Amino acid sequence: MVFLPATAALVAGCGSGELRRSDATPSHVPTTQVAAPAPVSPPQATPTASPTPAPVLRSSGWLVYLRGGDLYVGALDGGGEQRLTTGSLGAGYVGYVRDGPTTWVYYTSLIERAAPDDIYSVGTVRLLRRRLGSDEEQRIETFRGSRVNLDGDSTSGLASVTSNGHLVAYAADEGIDVLNVDTRVAERWLTDSCYPSGGTSTPPACEHGVAYVAPLWSPDGRWLAASKVLYEGAVLALVRTDRSESVELTFGDDFKAWAPDGARLCAPQSGYLGYKPAGIAEVSSRTFTELIPSGVASAPASSCAWSADGRIAIAFVGHDSDSIDHLGFFDSGGRPIASFDLTSPALWVSTWLPDGSGVVVARALPGPDYSNPLINLDNTAVMLDGTSGSLPFAAGRVLGAIPPFNEN
Repeated sequence: MVFLPATAALVAGCGSGELRRSDATPSHVPTTQVAAPAPVSPPQATPTASPTPAPVLRSSGWLVYLRGGDLYVGALDGGGEQRLTTGSLGAGYVGYVRDGPTTWVYYTSLIERAAPDDIYSVGTVRLLRRRLGSDEEQRIETFRGSRVNLDGDSTSGLASVTSNGHLVAYAADEGIDVLNVDTRVAERWLTDSCYPSGGTSTPPACEHGVAYVAPLWSPDGRWLAASKVLYEGAVLALVRTDRSESVELTFGDDFKAWAPDGARLCAPQSGYLGYKPAGIAEVSSRTFTELIPSGVASAPASSCAWSADGRIAIAFVGHDSDSIDHLGFFDSGGRPIASFDLTSPALWVSTWLPDGSGVVVARALPGPDYSNPLINLDNTAVMLDGTSGSLPFAAGRVLGAIPPFNEN
């Protein structure tokens, strides 16, 4: 139902040269004879300095990312990558689960597209998991995935797993279902509604419907958050894991991120589409506090990410433009730590690096596929001191991070 546009700019340059000629008359030549001109030098372009590439990042942990439609896990210490899907019609990251020394990576893969006139379902989706470093894939569930608010050809954001691995929530074509991984029994927690427009399409188009999408478990597993997509805009809907309480907030929309304590989220201030200021949403009090970077009265944002130790990173419009050109860091209480101008406009903050030293920022590259910024992406790591680094592997969209084994 909702799709986000993107913008870009192209830059071109040119060089200059110089022509030389001699008009001197040699003494041994009669004055009636004109000396031949010296050879003309061809125009020489002024040398243009190439931009210095960012040094390759060397860190701990892994990043999960898309490349060419498939899903990969890459080691930030330069140790290589693991391919999770091959020939997927749309892959997505669900989360990771630690079981002693074993790390399980959960993910989705679209195996069959729905018919073009199916306005509710993207098609048949498999929920899978694999041990980090293993080639053995385990199938957990197969379901009809929701078409609403999917990111291009990716199924990222379609499902989420609790940190203990017992529950997986996924956006089916009629609502949010929660699967008990141990018993393999799924229940409907949030149900979509549709008020037909009166047209002739089959199934009928929704004129004023509600769709629940993008489920996301809190780190402590106490809450399930989802985006409740309305006729215009969206808000956050939350359900306690024991089903004892449900909460609907008046803010939130196209991004959200949980605090490590599971009591707060970072989300947009407004439930309507478009860049809006980001802030901290308190679940218990249902209040919102805007996060304002130093020197800026109010900053429309495109995304935010919460680190494991409670720091927040936000990509926002910093200079009265339509571009996301600034990056702000905040402490767990929402106080500014640092902010930096970005060397080129960004799309969003993808994730914190696993060691907490900085964040991965996604930028759109100009090119034949620029109409879809989810295809032609560039990633850079921005550290807390403002320096940058390039990833040690080629990645499209970065979807998440997995910390090293000695961290939670």
